[in-house]
Amino acid sequence: MKIFWEKWGLGLIVLGVIIAVLQSTHPGLAVTVPQGDSCYILEGEIREFYNSIPDASFILGEPITNLFDNPLKPSEKIQYFTRARIEFSPDLPAGQRVRLSPLGSLNFENLPPAELPLSPGACRTFPNDKSVCFDFLKFYDRYGGQKVFGLPISNLLKLPNNRLVQYFENARFEWWPERPEGLRVSLTELGRVDFDRNKFPRTLQDCHVPGNIIEAPIKPRVMVFPAKIAIKSSEIQTIYIIVRDQYRNPLENVPVSLQVVVDGKSTDPMRLKETDSSGLTQGAIPLGSYKPGTKVEVVVTVVVQEKTTTTRASFRIWW
Repeated sequence: MKIFWEKWGLGLIVLGVIIAVLQSTHPGLAVTVPQGDSCYILEGEIREFYNSIPDASFILGEPITNLFDNPLKPSEKIQYFTRARIEFSPDLPAGQRVRLSPLGSLNFENLPPAELPLSPGACRTFPNDKSVCFDFLKFYDRYGGQKVFGLPISNLLKLPNNRLVQYFENARFEWWPERPEGLRVSLTELGRVDFDRNKFPRTLQDCHVPGNIIEAPIKPRVMVFPAKIAIKSSEIQTIYIIVRDQYRNPLENVPVSLQVVVDGKSTDPMRLKETDSSGLTQGAIPLGSYKPGTKVEVVVTVVVQEKTTTTRASFRIWW
């Protein structure tokens, strides 16, 4: 378990901002933009708040509703995302109108505790005597800490299927040791959970794009990273590719091809499986008999809306 928790790889960092100035009916929401190629929109201060959070589509998720009146609190409007809910209170002063709902607290489950191996310096204890440890702590610090996730409200807990989780005021972390490094900490889709828990009408998730919204062309952002940055020449290397648009939305069903370049010589393009709903695909490269220290370059090409984008990554044969 300690090995799982102490490893940390490449995170998902995709940056992109688009600005469009249009008119809206809500006070304080003077700007609306479409969220990627979906029909949900982000409005004014909601959009600004969303874009202020690094890797918002990774942390908060994508919108699953537009902004609507909260039937449980008439003075408030809310918008659901897969992993979060944003509240908008138009009667409050500017700078205080937008905030994250405490979905971790609202959807907390009393689960049995999980034991961790003792490892000095691997944990941080917060003022409420809850501790965050290992990769959960790295993830917490990397993606916004208390500002985004709030304080921890539990220690490490265990689901009935033995998966490890930990609750924070605004989120729930999950541990997936079977995934590649950098993808082992995941966030529960508490936005979907809370929307269902409140039994809101499904019609709120119907998608209707207002006629005054300007559709922007998709500008793909491609990330490529190898499973291992140093590998034996006899091993098979796995390459992970993530494709997102300029709003950091995952792009699904994108054609992807891969070439290997060593000493200026490249292989024929290898067609990979198209990207899934997370914008992710992967390919396996059987390596040749290269000498230690050889640099292997990977060239990935994607085609979105008939436009080609190429991205490179590399690793080395170590022994």
